[in-house]
Amino acid sequence: MKKWFMVLMTIISIIVLAACGNSQTTTNSSDEANNGMTGESDANGSEQTFVLKSTIQSPKTASLSKGFDAFLDLVEEKSNGRITFERYYGDALVKPADVADAVSAGIADVAAVVPSYTPAANPLGTIESLPALWKDQWTGTRALMDLYEEYPELRSEFEERNISILGGWALPSYHIISKTDVDSFDDLNNLKVIASGSQALLAEAFGAVAVGVTMPESFEAMERGAVDGGLLGYTSSSTYGIHEIAGSVWELPIGSQGGLFGMNTDKYNQLPDDLKEVFKEAAIQNAVDFHRIYQTEGEAEAKQKYLDAGVKINEVSDEDLAELQRIAEENVWKKWVEERSDKPAQEILNRFRELIEKYDEEFQANGGQG
Repeated sequence: MKKWFMVLMTIISIIVLAACGNSQTTTNSSDEANNGMTGESDANGSEQTFVLKSTIQSPKTASLSKGFDAFLDLVEEKSNGRITFERYYGDALVKPADVADAVSAGIADVAAVVPSYTPAANPLGTIESLPALWKDQWTGTRALMDLYEEYPELRSEFEERNISILGGWALPSYHIISKTDVDSFDDLNNLKVIASGSQALLAEAFGAVAVGVTMPESFEAMERGAVDGGLLGYTSSSTYGIHEIAGSVWELPIGSQGGLFGMNTDKYNQLPDDLKEVFKEAAIQNAVDFHRIYQTEGEAEAKQKYLDAGVKINEVSDEDLAELQRIAEENVWKKWVEERSDKPAQEILNRFRELIEKYDEEFQANGGQG
């Protein structure tokens, strides 16, 4: 009897210990899930997977969002499903102006960050908003990515905010879109145009009057005469119906906007080295994919809307391009450098222009393909 009692107590002890072990495993798995990680067993044992929150300021159907999604899709594909994204668009997770701060705080894990939205926090990073630097999207994207690789001063503006840089992106150049026929700098004198930031400085240097109007308000402002036109891109402007009331597009490449793919540094540091490499590889490939989505397909489709509406498309001459560069350098670029006299702003700008020239030559040599 005593012998059977001892056997029974041993069995009970084993069951209790096993239950404790299972309880501990469940707790650890729960903790990992709360950090965006889950344990998944495979033939080699347990392998971490990551579920990350991403955000972009544009609607899901916008070309900008499609380009960003192409980057996220690549990461998921190249990671063999070890990374997946919970995706947010517009202001579903945070307001567009708060995206960088949201990544810094961990509210968002990965985002399309626009440095010009937070100029005080990243004064050198606002180089992406300087006008008349690049024309084609692939050129601007590759030059911007190389610039961040070469200059720790640029990276540190974001790293100090707990944001790791995964890659870069740029948009194709904006143009002069107007209700009237504009095809020269003289036609811009006293014209009221939608422009902000560095683009507003450029507009004023043209002799135009810069008016701060958001894109959702642009059609109404132009229709009722509050503005005569704007420094706008084909894709963004046609999204809001500007092609329906425009009279002309002067295809002066006045520049546009660029940005970064940023990730919360704490979350980035949790990734194994092979997954960090996945983000880098995806960013390089995305320069081609983003260009195809936004410029080759998106801009062509948007421009066709203007043509179908009977809008006059005015081309530019070599003299126009030279004058644009002169005006931009004297009135905007120099001011940007002077305001950052305590930083290597001139050196970074010079190098950016060299990189743009390099990648533009590659782009043209490749028949206008990234």
